[in-house]
Amino acid sequence: MNLELIRQSIYSQAILRYARSSGPGGQNVNKVNTKVFIKIPLSQIEGLNEQERQQITHKLSSRIDNDGYIYLSVEDERSRIRNEELAIQRLISLVSTAAILPKKRIPTKPTKSARLKRLQAKQHIKAIKNNRTWKQDSHEG
Repeated sequence: MNLELIRQSIYSQAILRYARSSGPGGQNVNKVNTKVFIKIPLSQIEGLNEQERQQITHKLSSRIDNDGYIYLSVEDERSRIRNEELAIQRLISLVSTAAILPKKRIPTKPTKSARLKRLQAKQHIKAIKNNRTWKQDSHEG
């Protein structure tokens, strides 16, 4: 995964749309399109190998439409320029974190001391429970 290539391709290939934002902002909300929708085709993002693309498709399936576009929207700020910057940053972050392939787990066995410790703990609990039982022999008179 080449983060710089991902960043460059998102900056050059991303499609931005704008809409009126909800929330605070007074008259600004009613007049200015500050909400930013950003989308990019997964196939257009450079710097990813095929395994990373499959990993992204799996992890971000809720953010990928039928045409293969990854999308998100931002309406955090009152400024459209600031929302654009945030949208691009979030898309870069989203793609780069989703592309990280999981490490293969190497199965290990418990050590001899760990097995011994486990068995001793079981014996201890067994002794505690045996002491709880009421023995009829000792109470007969």
